[in-house]
Amino acid sequence: MSYEIVPKRGYVELYIDGKFAGNFDTQEEAKAEVNAA
Repeated sequence: MSYEIVPKRGYVELYIDGKFAGNFDTQEEAKAEVNAA
């Protein structure tokens, strides 16, 4: 599984295997979601 965290203004976007997986307030929250997936 590959993932990408894309920083935006005020939030980050998470993509897992090239598919959008949600918006998160912090990179830490996005990484927690990756670990849960």
